[in-house]
Amino acid sequence: MSIRELIETTWGTDAERDLSLRSRQDLERNVRMLWPTIKKFSGSGAPEPPSSVVHTARALPALLQHSGATQLVYDAGLGTLFSQTFKVLNDPQHEQVIDALLLRIAAVRRVCGGYLGTAVVLAAHADQILRVHRVRDYIEDAESAFETWVGVAMQEQFAVAHELLHYLEAADPASFDRLREQVLDRLRTASNLSETDPALASAHDIGRERPTTYGRHHAGVEPDSWWYAPRFDSQPELAAGKVVPVLPDLAAVAARDRRLLTELTCDVFAATACSIFAQRGNGWTPLQSAAASVLALATLGLVLSLDRQAAAAPAGQGDRTIDEWEFRQCGLRVLLAEAVGAEVADPAMAPTPAEVADVMRRAIGMYNGVIARRVALLNTWPANDERSAHPSPSRLLTGAGFLNLRADPRGQAQREREGWAR
Repeated sequence: MSIRELIETTWGTDAERDLSLRSRQDLERNVRMLWPTIKKFSGSGAPEPPSSVVHTARALPALLQHSGATQLVYDAGLGTLFSQTFKVLNDPQHEQVIDALLLRIAAVRRVCGGYLGTAVVLAAHADQILRVHRVRDYIEDAESAFETWVGVAMQEQFAVAHELLHYLEAADPASFDRLREQVLDRLRTASNLSETDPALASAHDIGRERPTTYGRHHAGVEPDSWWYAPRFDSQPELAAGKVVPVLPDLAAVAARDRRLLTELTCDVFAATACSIFAQRGNGWTPLQSAAASVLALATLGLVLSLDRQAAAAPAGQGDRTIDEWEFRQCGLRVLLAEAVGAEVADPAMAPTPAEVADVMRRAIGMYNGVIARRVALLNTWPANDERSAHPSPSRLLTGAGFLNLRADPRGQAQREREGWAR
């Protein structure tokens, strides 16, 4: 079996049918932009990996290795999920609309698991909700369309960069080992953060007031940024979870669980690579990148959580005191806050660690307060039907409402002028 046949077996023969040329070019460009940065800070001489872009309900990127060949495959269906979750964080929606979003995601995950009948039930339930509670659409000008597109594009960059770090692990194990040891050392150093830097510790865990340096508009912080919930009538509860009290646990878990340490290493250096790219202009900022990275990680955790529910499998913690996604979110928030400022080319433009920490705390708090709490309330998932031996990941995309819903940098007026060209 060739690597191309493996892709078709995993994602389906029609995996590229509904992928626009623009989306493919954007996502392939991510690999070309991010890999040189990763090579530079890792010191690796490994060549850029070959990559492919598909668009299916599977929605998860992967690094395929087969018969000596390696291929990075990015599924643009993940961008669709990022678009949907970002929509409810940026534009306030009725709580049942959020439920419909979650039912849609669960539907496409059931498709991938082979439970097509259950997927139909979930998709129909979502459609029924949306007939009563319509998605609220706000006036969309070019600026707001660009802001939404950037928020989603940066999440996709993070997902691509994460897989590129896994590629580095396979292509140049020695270089990746050095990065992994850096992460472990930095976690151990951060364990006494409340004593060594109480202001930064406060930004991670309290954040009632913005750090004083937030007045520096050149850092890209504006009062209407989405993580401050400017469009919400009342501020959602920012249930971000404590970071500093669990830092000793993070270091202990990382020291004994090599797989989790590897995932955190990929998360931290993927987000670092994205923040470096975000300095290069075009209206992108390191703070936007930091918020998008932790939000992307939360959405990936949501997808895999719904997968566990589909399989009726417990999350499982083994001997760990915190679960995988809490470990990765907390670790990313602490280590990226330190790294972003250090990697900015112009020190005058560098956000402080406290700024980065506060932005990530608010971003994940928004996610938890708006989305995660609704997941906890949706506890009446239908039992799975008989599993199909040959599920078609693309079959129910339209019915589940997920086809071609990726963010678009053009405003509504421009799209209408172009005849909604893809």
